[in-house]
Amino acid sequence: MWQPEPGWVEVSGGHGPTTAGVWRVDKSWIVKRISAPGVDDPPTLLRAESPRFWRREAEFALAGTPLRGVSAPDVHRLDEDDEGYTLWSSAHDRTLVEPTRVAQAFAELAMTEAEPAAWHAVDHLREKVAQAETHDGWPTLARTTIADLADALWSRRRSVLDRLEAMPRVLSHGDAVQANVLCVHGGHAIMIDWGSFGWSAPGEDLGLYALSAGCDLDRMVWHYTETGSDLASYEDVLWAAQVVIAFTVVGRAEWVLARVAPGEGALANKYRHPAVAPYLRALQNQIPTIEAVLQT
Repeated sequence: MWQPEPGWVEVSGGHGPTTAGVWRVDKSWIVKRISAPGVDDPPTLLRAESPRFWRREAEFALAGTPLRGVSAPDVHRLDEDDEGYTLWSSAHDRTLVEPTRVAQAFAELAMTEAEPAAWHAVDHLREKVAQAETHDGWPTLARTTIADLADALWSRRRSVLDRLEAMPRVLSHGDAVQANVLCVHGGHAIMIDWGSFGWSAPGEDLGLYALSAGCDLDRMVWHYTETGSDLASYEDVLWAAQVVIAFTVVGRAEWVLARVAPGEGALANKYRHPAVAPYLRALQNQIPTIEAVLQT
């Protein structure tokens, strides 16, 4: 069985459905271990086009696709075995990157010309919605004061997704949260966690970033469309970003409430729990965004 070496320093947050851990080694290297899915794991982990495909970071490293605007840390080793694979990449210190610079980098990435590959992720948001459909939508939110707004968004999901997927397809990181943007180096924004890399509508990366960073979405969209004026209109990019934000905050709120709902006591009494409150505050802050999506 694969094990990390003694002396490796584990990085917090380095675990996921197939990510067994992330370690910093000798201040120069980041080692990431990906475990192969087991028989009891979700089948989406084995689908090459799924945003959750377990081998995507290995395929990304092997392909070495030249990108504009953004880069992954240099991969120096890819070790594969029967249990999974291990990526060795250069370590970068995290520094503050201005949101407008991130928006420009995302636009340059979207302008990168590349041939579609079987392992590229597609339909990021549709897969998240499909997961919710297995639970009949957002049933826990139906017990809250946000019920009507959540129901209205859920009832529009198919038409919204169809419109989103009718937009031009551009290269995107796929998990463009603030924590995955490390720094700017060599004129590129250095980003980690390329496990959802693939194709999406212009603006989807912006939505995820703006939501996680709490920054001005309008300003980011302006810089995005100024950099990539031929990608899509300002209005379309803004709408795509708002859609991602709306479904993400509602889906996360449902997820965290569903985890605490079975416990003793009224659901409303659990809203201030430290594990719940941040998700509900994020949802409350984005009510105007949800309403904007419903009005289009």
